Amino acid sequence: MEWSIKKVAVLLAVFCVLSGAVNAQATASPLQGRWVWNEQGAVVPEFVELVFFGNIMLLMEDVMPYYLGLPFIHTGGVIAMEGVDGFRWQYRLSGNTLHITNEYGENVSFSRVTMQRSPLEGFWEVTEGSGIAPEEVGQRLLFTGDIMAIGEDIGYMGFTIEFGERGFRPSLSSLGHDLPYIPEDQLEAFLDSLLMEYRISGNYLILTHQGEELVLRSIP
Repeated sequence: MEWSIKKVAVLLAVFCVLSGAVNAQATASPLQGRWVWNEQGAVVPEFVELVFFGNIMLLMEDVMPYYLGLPFIHTGGVIAMEGVDGFRWQYRLSGNTLHITNEYGENVSFSRVTMQRSPLEGFWEVTEGSGIAPEEVGQRLLFTGDIMAIGEDIGYMGFTIEFGERGFRPSLSSLGHDLPYIPEDQLEAFLDSLLMEYRISGNYLILTHQGEELVLRSIP
């Protein structure tokens, strides 16, 4: 997926045409949380960070500034990705260490790291908004820790965000290598232009960006 400043701005505003809603649930698994490769083992894993929330697993490669996620199932010590043939990881938990044997028989391990709860923690579903098309109603967002992930037909795509007093914006690291040259004294203003203000009213989340609003409903 092409990653650019324009893409980030559109994603952050959440006024883009997505391809559908991935079914998701918030029931925690024993794997819930963030796991980072501990640099042990004979191989470097394809994914250096794993984040589990509900039935969604978000994966980050070492060279990519964003997360890819799909629904997963875990049973009998095996993690499998829904809809991905051949993806079967054997896993074992030992305290704060997650041991995985991947589909190639390679052994790698990950350490659990602290993940602060997001002010918007959970799944949210679009109900209405400024200028959105009817097919966009029902599309989903996932917030967990410092990650915002957007539901697409093949899963989720997410990036790290930073929360402030007024709302949230993408973190500098999530912009990747496509960030254009911006003088240091203008960088804060640029990031502030991506700021998404939010407020919660009961089970609803209202996001505002540059005068446009998006209303989402919490999904249990």
